[in-house]
Amino acid sequence: MSLACKQLLCVSVILLCLNGTARADDATIPPYPEILGNDIKYVLTSPVRWDEQDWRHFGMAVAGVVGVAATLRFFGAPLVVA
Repeated sequence: MSLACKQLLCVSVILLCLNGTARADDATIPPYPEILGNDIKYVLTSPVRWDEQDWRHFGMAVAGVVGVAATLRFFGAPLVVA
């Protein structure tokens, strides 16, 4: 592919990307503290909405962390480097 074709392709892609615009004409954006509060509440209450598979994944992750810590402890590697 020649340099002119590559340049034309790049310009075409850029123009296509700039073609679509998103507008929030009537949307009102809530204040940042309200967004932050809603996010914190959602994250802290998320385990209530977990199903069996989510709890299984959580248990596997905890078992993995505990297994790595136990392995490091068994081989004498420090868990905290000061």
